[in-house]
Amino acid sequence: MNPSILSSKALIATMNTGAWRATKLHKDETAKVNTQHHADDVARVSVTITAHSALEGINKLHAKARQDHYRITLPCGDEGWRFLPCGREMEHSDMMLAYRSEHDKLVNEFMADYANEKATAPQRLNGLYRPEFFPPEDEVRARFKFATRYLPVPDKGTWQDWLREAADEAEEDLRTRLRDALTAASSRLGKPDAIFRDSLIGNIAEICELAPDLNMTDAHDIRIVAEAAHAELADLDPDTLRQCPDVRATAADRAARLASILG
Repeated sequence: MNPSILSSKALIATMNTGAWRATKLHKDETAKVNTQHHADDVARVSVTITAHSALEGINKLHAKARQDHYRITLPCGDEGWRFLPCGREMEHSDMMLAYRSEHDKLVNEFMADYANEKATAPQRLNGLYRPEFFPPEDEVRARFKFATRYLPVPDKGTWQDWLREAADEAEEDLRTRLRDALTAASSRLGKPDAIFRDSLIGNIAEICELAPDLNMTDAHDIRIVAEAAHAELADLDPDTLRQCPDVRATAADRAARLASILG
C-alpha cells in the first residue's frame, strides 16, 4: 500500500498531561543519610508533603485517559504522536473532553484547599517541612495540564520516509495487540481448570471491533484474523466457556490457530 494513503485515512492525535507532584526530594535528609552510611549520593529521601485525594484522583484520571487514548490510536514513530483513524475523531474528542472536564474539577478542588495544605504543613511534616516545598498558588496551578491536539498526517517531500516507517510501526502494533489477545485466550482457555475474567473474551471483542478502522494499511493477515475472531470468538459467553469443557477447548484451539497466522 502507498503510505501516502494514510493521510486520507488518519489524523495525528496528541495528548499531554501534567500535574504538580506532592512527593519531593528532601536534600538535607538525603545528605544526612548518605553521610551516615558513608555513601556517595546513593540514598534518596523523598517526602510526601500532602495526601490530598484530588491529587490521587488526577493521577488515576491521567492514566485512564491515556489508556483510552492508546486504545483507539496507533503509534506513528514520533513520541507523543498517534494515528487516529478518520471516523473516530468525535469518539476520541468526546472522551478527552469528558476527561478534561473531570481533570479541571479535581484541579479546582485541590487548589481550593492548597492554602490550608500549605498553612498546616509545618505541623504535619514537623522537622521534614521546608517552605520551598510549597510554591505560590499560580505556580502550582500552572503544573496541571490536560491537552489534546489534532493534526493532519504529513505526507509531502521528506515526510515520505517517515510515513513509510510510521505505517509499518502502526501495522505491527495492531498485529501485536490482536495476537496478544488471542494468545492470552488460548493460554487460559487451554487449561481446563484455569480461572479467567470475562475481559479475556471482551478484549478480543474490543480489538475486533476496532480493527477495521485501525487496520489503515489494510494488512491482509490482520483483516482475515480479525474477521474470523469476530465471528468465532468475540460473541462467546464467558459463563458457557466455564461450564462447557468442549466449547472451551474448541475456543482455545481457534484462538491458537488464529494467533499463529499473525506470526
